[in-house]
Amino acid sequence: MMQRKYLPSTLSQLLTLPFVIIVILLLITALVNYTDAQGAKDMETERMTIEKYAIQCYASEGSYPPDIDYLVKNYGLILHRDDYVYFYEVFASNVLPDIRVLPNTKEKE
Repeated sequence: MMQRKYLPSTLSQLLTLPFVIIVILLLITALVNYTDAQGAKDMETERMTIEKYAIQCYASEGSYPPDIDYLVKNYGLILHRDDYVYFYEVFASNVLPDIRVLPNTKEKE
């Protein structure tokens, strides 16, 4: 029978360390990617909610709201201004406004 030769324990530990570091880095990268994807999904949900309120206003009043604050005051839209910056650009009262939601990069106090 042939005996297997085992690496000395210190050499074995040295070879294991890079593997563990690579696994940890992969897990961190996956977590960051998941967080970024979730943030993008949340922004799109926020944009779609504003669009829904604007369409509701158009159906009720016959024109799209002149600004986003109109939806807040008259339709109860809740905005998360600490988290997002809102762009609401009106072209005409009968054309759906251009609605964009971006992350708020200002530092919170």
